[in-house]
Amino acid sequence: MYRRLIKELLEESPKLFIYIVFLMTLVGFLQAFSVIGIMPIVDLILNENTENASAPTLLITEILSNLSLPINVITLGSFYLLIVLIKSGILLYQQYVTSKFILHKMKTVIQELYRSFVEASWKFFGTKQYGALSNTVVGETLKATVAYESLAQIISTVLSLSFYIILAFLISWQLTFLTIGILILTFGPFWLIGRYVYKIRTMHTEAYNRFQGLVYDTLNGIKLIVGFSKRRTSLNNLDPITTTVADTGLRFAMVRTLINQLAEPITIIVVVIAVTLGQGYLNLTLGALFGFLYIINRSVFLVQNITGLRNELIASQPSLKQIFSLENEAKINKENCKINGEKS
Repeated sequence: MYRRLIKELLEESPKLFIYIVFLMTLVGFLQAFSVIGIMPIVDLILNENTENASAPTLLITEILSNLSLPINVITLGSFYLLIVLIKSGILLYQQYVTSKFILHKMKTVIQELYRSFVEASWKFFGTKQYGALSNTVVGETLKATVAYESLAQIISTVLSLSFYIILAFLISWQLTFLTIGILILTFGPFWLIGRYVYKIRTMHTEAYNRFQGLVYDTLNGIKLIVGFSKRRTSLNNLDPITTTVADTGLRFAMVRTLINQLAEPITIIVVVIAVTLGQGYLNLTLGALFGFLYIINRSVFLVQNITGLRNELIASQPSLKQIFSLENEAKINKENCKINGEKS
């Protein structure tokens, strides 16, 4: 499923897709590089010996010296602010381009699906529940958009995380390996619940198909329902459907909530370990240690995001599966006619 999504994006707009990936890479680099900007400020405020300062501090102070700028908090703060402003500007532009691309893709998916239904022969409609067809066009296409959004965000987040990890290795490879091990042990199990997420979202999609079908049948037969006093029967048919929708929605929400609650305790554990080892055994400067702790905080948050986005992507698979299946079947049973209904 993931390969198909990427393949479709590449085939539809290969240059734009590559451009978006480039922007994501640039944003990821700037997000990690912005950490370097705050390390010299910490070193300077703590009045540490310049010779014992971290490598990023020495690099930035050398750059400022070559530009004949004074080494003080104002200069270093301005340098850090410049990095942040550039990063924020490019991030804003990247989000705009990505969102525009994804929404255009959503528009294309809806139009292609609707077109395939309109052009399908009666044989196709004779074997399908109208509720499922209606829900696919109206509801599942919107849910499927989440797949494209999640995929784009996963790519962006992975790129950002990669730069953070590279920077962390430059500060301390020992602490970085330890941190990666902790993240794998804590978030790893949540990568194994994809099958459970897929199962409950499949039930959710099927329930919405039945709901749309019930609404369609009820509105078409409203005169009979009213005339023969079948209102209670219609309501009774609705109850198990809404129960399934609510139950599956609650279960998925709890999975999402549990993942979101992991970041803070994991960050605390890693921070305590990093401070103990960094100061007691690895002799890191306070500037380097502060930078490493900031990187850890961002990395835990990014890993949490990737885990959650992966579940969102898996949750959208039943919608994509239904869309692709019905669209392919409709195209196979395509009526030999023009859009205006004239025989070709």
